[in-house]
Amino acid sequence: MGQLVSVIIPSYGGGEFINRAVNSVLSQTYQDIEVIVVDDNGLGTEKQIITSQRMSQYDGNPKVKYVCHEVNKNGSAARNTGFSNSKGDYIALLDDDDLYYPERIEKQLDLLTTLGDEYALVYCGCDIYQGDKKVGEKHPVDSDDMLFDLLAHNMAVGSSSILMRRTAYENLGGFDESFRRHQDWEFTARIAASYKMKAIDI
Repeated sequence: MGQLVSVIIPSYGGGEFINRAVNSVLSQTYQDIEVIVVDDNGLGTEKQIITSQRMSQYDGNPKVKYVCHEVNKNGSAARNTGFSNSKGDYIALLDDDDLYYPERIEKQLDLLTTLGDEYALVYCGCDIYQGDKKVGEKHPVDSDDMLFDLLAHNMAVGSSSILMRRTAYENLGGFDESFRRHQDWEFTARIAASYKMKAIDI
C-alpha cells in the first residue's frame, strides 16, 4: 500500500504503560508507520523525566519521535502537537495506557482506502481489561445518523479506536484545545456533522 500512517500518543503522568503502547504500534503487521509520543507533563518536571527515561529505549529508531510540551497543556493540545509533527497520509490515535492488536492498522487501512472521501475515518471496538483480566468489550456499530447516535450516547467512538484521513483532521482544525475533558466526544461529533464514519470489528 505504501501510505504512511502516523500514530499519535499523548502521555501524561509518567507514562507507566508508554512502552507497551509504543511497542504495540511497532509490532503492527502494517509497517509503514511512524509513532509520535507527545509528553504533556511539562519540560523538566519529575514525570517528564520519568517518561523521557522510558522513551530512551527508542533512541535512534527512525519510526519513533518524542516531543515534549514546555508546560502542561491538555490532551487535545498534545494530539494537535502530534499532528503538527506528523507526516502520515493517515492519522491514528492511541492513549498511552491502551494498546493495539497486531492487525489493527492493516485492517482499518484496508477498509478506509476502499471508501470515498466522504468517509473521514474508520473506527473499531475494544476489549476492556482490569490488569490482566478481560472485564468487557465494546463493539462498533454503523448508524444512519451517527451524529444523533453519538450525542444520544447510543454509540461511542473512542480516540484510541480511530484511523482517519489527514485531510479530514486538517479540515476540522484538529481537536478543540478548550476542552480539558471529553475531547474525543466533541471531536467525533464534529466529524459526524461533516463526514461519514465506518465501523469495523477487529
